[in-house]
Amino acid sequence: EERRGAVELGFDDLEFRELREVFSMLDTEQAGCLSFPVVMHAITLMGHELAGEDILKPYDPDRLGRLNFKAFLRVIKELSGMDSSGGKRADMMSSLGRTIRVQQTRPLDSEED
Repeated sequence: EERRGAVELGFDDLEFRELREVFSMLDTEQAGCLSFPVVMHAITLMGHELAGEDILKPYDPDRLGRLNFKAFLRVIKELSGMDSSGGKRADMMSSLGRTIRVQQTRPLDSEED
């Protein structure tokens, strides 16, 4: 089902697998969805700046402030422009995956100050 949805949005198999992995890494609570702040962070890591979380609201029909995987794919599609060559899109996703992996290997700083 997810793979079919990704194909319908124009992602190839490698892109689907990479985005699934990125989504899973970001979904630290394994809830099957990402909060708007987490999605905004991922978008920033991809090199995009958005004016605010309001841009994500159309992708959140339940109005819960979070996106499931299919909605996440739709956001990535919009941001990447889904050019026919896929080059820009692939570079963007690879960079995002590498950045998230690096961040996960760093020890977390204590937030108690």
